[in-house]
Order: sequence, then C-alpha cells, then structure tokens
Amino acid sequence: MFIYSIPIFISLFFIFIQEIKSKRSFKIEYFLLFLLLGVIGGIRFQTGDDWKGYQDFFEYIDVSQNFLEAYEHSLLYFRFEIGYFALNYFFKMIGFNLYVIFIISSLFCALSVYKFTSTINCNRFHIAIVYISFSFILLHFNEVRQSIAIGFFLLGFDYYLRKKQIILSVLISSIGLFFQVSEILYMFVAFIVIVFHSNSKFNIISIIFMASMLVFFKFFNFLNFLAGISIESIATKANLYANDELEAGDGQKYFIIYLIISYAFLVKYSKNLIEYKLKIISNYSSLSVLLTIVIILSFPNNYVMFNRVYVLSSIFLAIGCSIAIQNNKNKITQLMLLLNIVISITFYIRILLLNSKAYFPYQTIINLI
Repeated sequence: MFIYSIPIFISLFFIFIQEIKSKRSFKIEYFLLFLLLGVIGGIRFQTGDDWKGYQDFFEYIDVSQNFLEAYEHSLLYFRFEIGYFALNYFFKMIGFNLYVIFIISSLFCALSVYKFTSTINCNRFHIAIVYISFSFILLHFNEVRQSIAIGFFLLGFDYYLRKKQIILSVLISSIGLFFQVSEILYMFVAFIVIVFHSNSKFNIISIIFMASMLVFFKFFNFLNFLAGISIESIATKANLYANDELEAGDGQKYFIIYLIISYAFLVKYSKNLIEYKLKIISNYSSLSVLLTIVIILSFPNNYVMFNRVYVLSSIFLAIGCSIAIQNNKNKITQLMLLLNIVISITFYIRILLLNSKAYFPYQTIINLI
C-alpha cells in the first residue's frame, strides 16, 4: 500500500505548494491525484469490505439466460439496483471479469469529483485531504454502487450549474438511482437548494424540511415500514439496513458536534457569496451536512444509513469549507481548515483500524500476473 501511496503524497505536496503560492493553474497535479486515487481503488484484489459480496453477486449471474431471467435469479440484496446488475451482466457476457467493473467505477467516481471541483474557486489542497481521508476508503474500497451513483449525481449537478437546464440535469443524475437508490436523498437536497436558494429565509426553510424528516424517520419507524411492504427486494434491503447497528458510543456524539460546527460555519460564510455557482454549492454543502445530522439522530449507531448520506456530504463539506477558506482569509477559516484536517485524518485512521483485516494487506490485480 505504501508504494502506491507515494505518488499520492507527491501530488498532495505539489498542490500544497501551489496553494501557498496562491496559484490557481495547477490542474495537472490535481487531475493526477484523482486519477491515482481512481486507479488505486480500482486495481484492488480481495481488498475492502465489499469485495466478497460483489464477487459472489458477479459469479452468481448466469449469462446463458436472457437479461430478465438472469435478473430474476440474481442475488436478492443487489436486485433492487438494476443498473448495477446490468453492468455486471454486460461485462460478464462479453468475457470480462469483476476487476474491470471495479476499475471503471473507481475511475468514474474519482474523475467525476475532479471534474466537479476543478473549476471552483476554492482551496483544492483542503478538498484533496478531506476526500482522501473521508471518501476515498468509503467509496473506493466499500461502495462500488454508491460510487457510481455519486459520479452520475455530480455530473448532473455540474451540468445544471453550467447550463441551467434542469430537465437534462435531472436525467443525468437519475441514472445513479439505478445503481444506488439512496441517491434520491442527494437529489431531494438539490431540489430544496435550487428552489429556495434565493429566498432570504433559506436556512430557516432548510431546518424546517430537515426537522420534518427527523420526525418522519424517528417516529414512524421508516425502515420497519419499508421492511413490511410486499416488494421483496425493498423489504430485504430495509431489513438489512434496520439491523445494521454498530456501537459508535461517544465517538458519534463528538462527530455530531463537529457537524453542527461545520453547519454553522458554512451558513455564516455562504451569506456573503455573490456568484450563483458558489452560492448554490455552499447552500448544498450546509444542507447536506444538516441531512447527515438528521440521519444520525434518526438511526443511531446505524453505519449503513450514515454511510449512505455522509460519503457525499463529506465531499460537499470539503468543497463548501474550501470556498469559505479561499474567499475569507481570517483566523476562523484557518482554524476550520485545521479542524477539518485533524478530524479527517482521525476518521481515516479509525476506519483502517476498525477494518484492518479488510484493507491489509492491500492486494492488487498486479499480484495475479
């Protein structure tokens, strides 16, 4: 793993130097970093929490059957996301293996993040550090389907910010729903931001929306409701989500405090933004952090539900804070930069220690040669 990490550290070093010099024209180093992250996450072999499940799913698909027959006989847990099944079915049918899917999904996610962030006036070193610490392990070593969904969401969101064409933007983002249905939460947040961003009471409206979601999730047993409906694939997934509980303990309480601080920071420094693109992104960042708080309070100690929202929220938290840091040079923003780096590295170390057997030793498809 160390050998593969050296190019990442070199890229980070050059990005850091360019940030100190306040030069914005370092897209090559920034692109190289995300390309490396995509490659390292894509060439893994029997490494990561998700490897066994995805391997079983791929091997279980019978390409001698037609598409619909194979879909009906595939493993139930993955059947809900027909897009991921179609991807596996197609590549297996033409003779490729699971490694190709991992490489494509990892590169697609990493380069989608690069494309979305590369044109924003922000602190890219901060984004890179937070992405590597929070999102890299979770997306590139655990959540193949979600990484694809996030890639499509970012492409759709980016298209809207450039072209202001809502219908095509929604269509692009919606492709991700066929890979991870939880993307509907990302799109819901985007809907609120786009509709209400110009309203002077945006933050109050956001809190009302999120408080309503908290009441709905908390007091109506949302997952149990889904588990009780007749559609088998939905019920199976809801049962798995409902029963996936970890004893997060005091760590989760401290993390909520960090998220509340981050939310307040984003709200404070988004008020003075004038550029439409930066305003939309900053508002999305604050609302996605608020959504994460709602999910934690609604489903305590439930890692799956937390993971479904925070892997994207962490990206936008990094972007939102980076915009604030870049446009406001003061002690508060510098302290926030330091806090994010410390929390990110702590999170990264904790994930690796909790799942050391899944991540070490880091093996790649190169080992098969």
